[in-house]
Amino acid sequence: MRGANAVKLGPFHSQCSMTRPIHTVTDPLLAGFLDSQGAVLESCERLRPKKVAYRFEADLRLHGLLRLYWSGHPVPIVPGRFAESLRKLKSLSIARSR
Repeated sequence: MRGANAVKLGPFHSQCSMTRPIHTVTDPLLAGFLDSQGAVLESCERLRPKKVAYRFEADLRLHGLLRLYWSGHPVPIVPGRFAESLRKLKSLSIARSR
């Protein structure tokens, strides 16, 4: 028996899709580091002439890389891969601003 204030709920149908968590970075060197270490770049957006928002898929790997980057400990990186990531990110930000 239901009370006077009971609400009858129909079957649950979710019309919304789950979106992946995103972590936004505006520091180009941090974005280059993350990209060079294999973080998944979802998108980038030019906010102002000298400021770009880089959006990375927020997963355990990304958070581990962020902790590593901000830890202050020396981190070995491959210079060529880092430079290539910086060039790629700059190129993407210019192409998307047009």
